[in-house]
Amino acid sequence: MRKEEKINREALLQKECPDLMNPFTVEARGDRKTEDVYYELLKSFNYSLQNHFSLVLNTKLEDAKDSKDNWSIITIGSDGRLEKAFKGYRLDSQRGGQAIVRFSSIELVILIKDQCVEIGQIKEVIQSLLKNKYYRKYFTPEYEIKDILDYNSLLQYQKTGDLYPSRVINSNLLAGNADFLRQAKKQIEQYMISKEDSEQCLDILRDRLQNDYLQVIFTGLNQYYKPPVPNFNLEKGIAYYGQIQGRKERGKSNAFKFGPLRFLQLALEISALHQVHKGRQNILIDMPANTDEQIHYLHDNGLLNLSATEVQKLSSIYKYFILLQHKSQYLSQFEDIGEIEFDRSEVAERLIELIELTDKGLIMSENQTILGGQKEQQLKEQLSALKKYL
Repeated sequence: MRKEEKINREALLQKECPDLMNPFTVEARGDRKTEDVYYELLKSFNYSLQNHFSLVLNTKLEDAKDSKDNWSIITIGSDGRLEKAFKGYRLDSQRGGQAIVRFSSIELVILIKDQCVEIGQIKEVIQSLLKNKYYRKYFTPEYEIKDILDYNSLLQYQKTGDLYPSRVINSNLLAGNADFLRQAKKQIEQYMISKEDSEQCLDILRDRLQNDYLQVIFTGLNQYYKPPVPNFNLEKGIAYYGQIQGRKERGKSNAFKFGPLRFLQLALEISALHQVHKGRQNILIDMPANTDEQIHYLHDNGLLNLSATEVQKLSSIYKYFILLQHKSQYLSQFEDIGEIEFDRSEVAERLIELIELTDKGLIMSENQTILGGQKEQQLKEQLSALKKYL
């Protein structure tokens, strides 16, 4: 390839994607609520962003395409769910517009099979992207490699060893073998069906759901950090996002991320894994990564014990908190405002409905819901405490 052709190709690859709209400018349209309109814009933006970087990765990895049966590159987290709010960077005006402040960067995972001879070439391409001043604005510096024949690799977050099957389940393909992601999900299904410790996997995830994310909903505090970090305050009607001024300890506020959003995302994941554990085939393979689509997918497959009206309400509640979350993030990242006010009665009402619909809809066994068990009385008391804000 001639030098000028390389330059022209690189200029085409670095053509900017359109930004997502400022969430404060989105309005209801006809009978569609503001959160519904915003969520559709959000998905459209994420599709555009992923198509852009799918083209980039596939073009950069052209030399490895002859052997692309041996690898694929996926994206996870909010990118995998098509729910990322922004493109991954901003210029820090306090530093003369020169410094890049990284947030919501695209996280990559490389899926390989046994000994992948192309892995060195793939890593070299990704490293070159991270050195490029255009691409490093968008990609997180770290990436993970997962072997689709290794259960532990698929189920765990490599950096910490913690259990996070969502890093495969809720992901989207960017480059390489399109069937690798299906194979990886199939491996997780086989583990949930055949391995003795798969029940323990469900217990760990349910413990995280009930003792971490659910408690953030009730208290507004992320108690993973010591001292706990405030995320929102129902009494004051304020959500917090970003670093807390004067706090010396590690931890930042994330508004509604670790409360209602993570709560429903994990509840749906547990429900799907539980159905696989009971012997239901291809649930994970066919399940979309997008949270709203998962709600409807589980309902359409008879795995969500809710009426069509209740399903729509659950979907609307999730979108409502996505919009609030992104408004909080926008104010923090672009206007250096770490607090956002909200209607505490409306938020409390939706939090209560979210918990009740999730507990009703996601059945773990004939006599037990996803939030039931030993803490059932505590759950009733905590829900009752929320009602004082209505």
